[in-house]
Amino acid sequence: MLLRIYRSFRWRVEVHFLSVIFLNLCCLPISAQKNTESTGATGQIHYEQLRKTQKRYEEAIRSGDSSEIAEMCYRLGKRYISLGQHVTAQRWLIRSLRMREPLGPSEDVGKVYIFLANYPTEHKKYDEAMHYIRKALANFRAVGNQQRIVGAYLSLAGLYRNSFELHQFNPEKQPRLLLDSALYFLQQAEKISLSLREHPDLGYVYSQFGFSLLYRDVKHGLSYSQKAQAIFIKEKNPSQLVVNSLNIAHAYLMLKQPGEAEKWLTTARYIQDTSGLKGRYQQRDFFKLYTQLYEQTGRWKEALVSYKQYQEVVIDALSADREGAVTRIEMEYETQKKELQLRAQQKELALRNQNLQTQQHLNRITIGIGLLAVITSIIFYWFFQKYRRLSRQNAALVSEQNHRVKNNLQQVTNLLSLQSSRLTDEEAKKAVTEALLRIEAMALVHHRLYDGHRLIEVNLALFIPELIESILRSYSFSHLKPEYILDSIWLHVDSAIPMGLLINELVTNSCKYAFPFSPEPIIKVKCQLKKNQIYLELTDNGPGFDLPPNPKTFGLKLLQVFSMQLKAESGFENGGTTFRLLFKK
Repeated sequence: MLLRIYRSFRWRVEVHFLSVIFLNLCCLPISAQKNTESTGATGQIHYEQLRKTQKRYEEAIRSGDSSEIAEMCYRLGKRYISLGQHVTAQRWLIRSLRMREPLGPSEDVGKVYIFLANYPTEHKKYDEAMHYIRKALANFRAVGNQQRIVGAYLSLAGLYRNSFELHQFNPEKQPRLLLDSALYFLQQAEKISLSLREHPDLGYVYSQFGFSLLYRDVKHGLSYSQKAQAIFIKEKNPSQLVVNSLNIAHAYLMLKQPGEAEKWLTTARYIQDTSGLKGRYQQRDFFKLYTQLYEQTGRWKEALVSYKQYQEVVIDALSADREGAVTRIEMEYETQKKELQLRAQQKELALRNQNLQTQQHLNRITIGIGLLAVITSIIFYWFFQKYRRLSRQNAALVSEQNHRVKNNLQQVTNLLSLQSSRLTDEEAKKAVTEALLRIEAMALVHHRLYDGHRLIEVNLALFIPELIESILRSYSFSHLKPEYILDSIWLHVDSAIPMGLLINELVTNSCKYAFPFSPEPIIKVKCQLKKNQIYLELTDNGPGFDLPPNPKTFGLKLLQVFSMQLKAESGFENGGTTFRLLFKK
């Protein structure tokens, strides 16, 4: 029937597209809301859809299905967009995106980005909107959805065209390049649409071509609009036919052809009345275009009446928006209240379950620790008794060993003393005396071990003075009072014996070669612990001696042997009057 109407009028179908339904001025899904939001009944439909979606969201939350929750967040974003609550819509869309995007590229992620571009577009932040659309395009390309790619190209074309309209008089923004970009993306969309088996978006592509080309070549643009109009007639799309008719009328008004414009306005009104499309935004456009028509034809009274009707529609729209805002606030409050109650209940239930599990876990741990403590106590007690018996036995054995070694060394000393008293050779007696002193040094170590409470360690602060004074008595220097600087150091018997023999050799040499040549003999002994190293220093006031490169005397060789046993650094200084020794404890 519509086709017969067009033929009877014999009009040339020359279309100047003001907007596309699913894109509107920005080629985004927000236009679908604008073209349908009209009467109170339509608004109630949107609110009813919102309530149903909220219930499904609550069911998804209770079931814990993350994919269903993400889908419901996406749908809630769409519902709030249809109600004009763009900020709330952004929050829901971002929640959906956070759950879907980590799973990888998908068509669902691309659709979320498409709707996210709505908010910045409404605020003319076209660069931000383009960023979202490019994200959507990347997802559609990744999954190979050609039809979605066409939609993304159309969205980018619309954004570049809107940016051109915003900056067309600002040379710094290079408006010509913006329009070129819009036409480029339309060409890409046309190529893909023609390659598809069905061409569901081809009418939108041609309509956008027509609208964009009007800025450069009106006739060329109208030819594209004619193609788009033919497609919409074939598809029997009344909403698009109304919009196209209004756009064509606007185009003729721009060309100063009010007669043709009036025909298109009449056609648009007829299609609107027969299809039941009574959108508030369409009514506003009708009255606005009629006002321009009457102005161009000089019908000023009719122009005034039409302008008043236009103002009334605008005021009614503002009132409806205000009432709708109150209703939306009440609904949002109730929704948030229910959501908070549900979250509180879920949180309370989760805390109860967590506390119960924690308590059970702690009970099991406590029982386990108790059993382990009992078993460990029994084992430790058994080992303690066993090792205490062994320790007592070992202590007794070590004490007995030290006692026997001490007694044996004492017997050896007595035998050597008896033998020394029978010797007549002075050199032999001297050698036996030196041997006696060495044996007494070892015996003194075992004496200290036997008398002390540590079975395998000797206190050097007590051992060194006793050893030195014993040697001095043997050489008749008991009146001499050595100067001591000694730290309380406990040294293992394996190191104490070679150290005692080394001190014996040094003091013996002082008694033989230093003290006889000094009127006031002095000997200084220092033994200190420095950074876990034992430092020993012996100094006398004798004449000293020249240390040969390769010592051959028995005493010097003994000093080398004992130093090697201690793994020590040693040497004579100050002309042989000072001996220093440093080894690790």
